[in-house]
Amino acid sequence: MLEWSQCTIGYRENVPILDQFSLTCDDSAIIVGPSGVGKSTLLATMMGLVPYVKGHLRVGQREVNGLPQISRQYLSYLPAANLLPLDVTVEEYLTELARIDGLSWSSARRQALAMAARLHLAEVLTRRIRWLSGGMKRRTLLAAAVLKPAEWLMVDQATAGLDPEEQRTVLDLLQAETQSRGVLMVTQELDELAQFQKRVLILMDGNIIFDGSSEDLRDTARGHVFQRALDSTPPPFDFWQPLPNHTAIKVYQHSIPKGCQAIAPEVEDGYFWQIMTTKGRDHDD
Repeated sequence: MLEWSQCTIGYRENVPILDQFSLTCDDSAIIVGPSGVGKSTLLATMMGLVPYVKGHLRVGQREVNGLPQISRQYLSYLPAANLLPLDVTVEEYLTELARIDGLSWSSARRQALAMAARLHLAEVLTRRIRWLSGGMKRRTLLAAAVLKPAEWLMVDQATAGLDPEEQRTVLDLLQAETQSRGVLMVTQELDELAQFQKRVLILMDGNIIFDGSSEDLRDTARGHVFQRALDSTPPPFDFWQPLPNHTAIKVYQHSIPKGCQAIAPEVEDGYFWQIMTTKGRDHDD
């Protein structure tokens, strides 16, 4: 279990990023929401990387409360930035991390090689990290995080900078990890909501505005998503987006607008619908 209980989080107490925030994760989950709402901050706080915390942070029944020496015993963390030593090889880096966790040299090397193979890094094992592409660095850092036998894996923007094929590889790996431990993932990529088949949380304006499965999220938009041909007239809607073919737009409304036809929603439509209706409630208030 991961728990944030009545937490005021930020660099200054009088200007918090999150105020009196509470969340409990008993199983794996994915957190999504607009930029700047504090998704990454939640993970960094649990890891002791954000300097001010008021409230209670727990891993299982253990009080963490922003103390990195405690949280790092039980949590493995993939930050959004590729922070890596540059002058060692991929094999040296992964093997040494496995050694730190108490494995013999032969066992550590064996696990490092196996993890590198799972993330398509076998061909660059002897290459210094300095000379890796951004995508290879990302996968190397993920390999390091997954190698650590922690109770929870905390993942911030796992697929940032990866091509579609490698995104699928990474998401499959993280999905597999949920069978043996908790995985809490933060993302900006809406297509990952359907691919990572776990609890979906939408964070906005300091609160969780949705908590459910990706199918539940999709179904919240049923009857509220419409299609309209795109012409030279500016769309008369507050909330819409172009479709990939650039000949039509997708419209989000409470009831069917004139000149539109209803279409079946996708998971990302549920996300947009939740954001739209929350903004509408704020405006009404």
